[in-house]
Amino acid sequence: KMNYPLCRPFCVSCFTCFYGCRRKCQNETTTKCECVWAVFLILIFALCVIWFYFYWAFQNDFEELNWFVFGMFKQWKDWSVPTLILAGVLLSYTFFLLILLLCHLAFQEPLRLHQIHKVLLIVTLFIIAIGILGINIKWKKEWGTIFLFLKVTAPAFHLGAVVVLTLLAWLVADRFFRARTKVLKVLVLGLYLCVMVGVYLIPLAIVCPCIMEEKDLGSKPNLTGHRGAPMLAPENTIMSFVQAMKCGVSVFETDVMVSKDGVPFLMHDETLHRTTDVKEMFGNRVSDHSSSFLWSELSDLNAGKWFLKTDPFGTVKSLSNDSNARAAQQKVVKLEELLNVARKENKKVLFDLRKPPACHPYSQTYVSVTVETILRTNISQDLILWLPNENRSEVMQMAPGFQQYYGEINDSRNESNMNFNLAYQNLSKISIMDNHKNHTEVNLYVVNEPWLFSMLWCIGVNSVTTNACHIFSEMKKPIILISPDNYRMIWIGTDCTSLVIIILAFLLLKRCNSSLERVWKELSLKNTGVNITLKQ
Repeated sequence: KMNYPLCRPFCVSCFTCFYGCRRKCQNETTTKCECVWAVFLILIFALCVIWFYFYWAFQNDFEELNWFVFGMFKQWKDWSVPTLILAGVLLSYTFFLLILLLCHLAFQEPLRLHQIHKVLLIVTLFIIAIGILGINIKWKKEWGTIFLFLKVTAPAFHLGAVVVLTLLAWLVADRFFRARTKVLKVLVLGLYLCVMVGVYLIPLAIVCPCIMEEKDLGSKPNLTGHRGAPMLAPENTIMSFVQAMKCGVSVFETDVMVSKDGVPFLMHDETLHRTTDVKEMFGNRVSDHSSSFLWSELSDLNAGKWFLKTDPFGTVKSLSNDSNARAAQQKVVKLEELLNVARKENKKVLFDLRKPPACHPYSQTYVSVTVETILRTNISQDLILWLPNENRSEVMQMAPGFQQYYGEINDSRNESNMNFNLAYQNLSKISIMDNHKNHTEVNLYVVNEPWLFSMLWCIGVNSVTTNACHIFSEMKKPIILISPDNYRMIWIGTDCTSLVIIILAFLLLKRCNSSLERVWKELSLKNTGVNITLKQ
């Protein structure tokens, strides 16, 4: 405790006040219970880091959470910002406590975490546990997202781990030279060396798709507009598909239902509440199924004002006044209208066909009604990417030119020419190289984040369905692309620099401790001489 004669009183008063809520460190020792709480704090901090990491991985699919909340409360809001704030607050709080804990250890002060902090740490654990449990129950496929995100960010993780390991060298060296027994010295140094070797050799296990030569990079994936361009215009409206064309999409993706009088129209939700003004127009039918309305009723609804009001992607403020005015005037769209646009612009159309309720007049014939509507528009059949499984054999007879797409790999195991429309989490189930050899098309949905698009680009995916076509259309190359040789240089350079700093830290602290021991001995000798003189 004599190592910090000048700054000690002030520093101790600061960190003991915040950690244990007392003004100065009292004359006491650290109990086993407080040691357990210290370990618990480190564990909670690690969980907060993992949860914050999960947040960035889940950003691509935050619409799933928004949908879940909308299904419960019938109110559409973007929950990504509140979730980010919560994750940031928990991480900052536990990091602050961890710094105070390290200060206690560095100054050899007894630990005594205040009761308020203990309660807050338990609450933090409870919040994270609920989040992880919710993911495991409702969104198990998101574990696949985390795995993909880990593959992309593994090189950055290695660099971060090396930095943390290097910073901890000063604390480890201090504890090593203060250890009173050789066993404790060996334990401290041995554990640190094991961790150090493991961190330094992590790149041997890293398999990042974007560590490749630029000449080996395949062509950019084609873009499929998810309900058009929903970040720039109200989804499933003509304006949305026009904006998607400006982004250079090759395929329009949408959702089709059949009205009560047999008119196929574009609508994703089972009710009209979220994307239309049905509450104002038909207040007592807000909860009715979307397909239970006549087309004459659907055509009177406004399908754009909700977009300006709720701002589902936080992009409305970036749009021009003219775009906002046009968005406010959008209507529900017939499938026939979209097909006419696609025929004129030579764009392909991929859609989900929603089955109407059993009591619907077209509950048994909705597939044939949809196919007949498509054929009446005289659109080239090879522009239709047929996804619905219902009555597929009948559809193939009515329109043999439709390109057949499958939503599950097993659906087409007997087909010679297999085209897939899959969730990107199923990437591990398919072989991109084999698909290229067999001239098989694979479209992955829904891809909104540049890191995910970059990874799929590096892997060689044919096309992706996205809400962010305006962002991906501007990308000239993956945001993460580094040659193996350059990465090897960064890896070795980082490890060597870290090793030099660690050695310097041990040498410097060894010298400081030797000097302090010499000063201590001199003071002890002087005190001994003074005591002898006083006795005489």
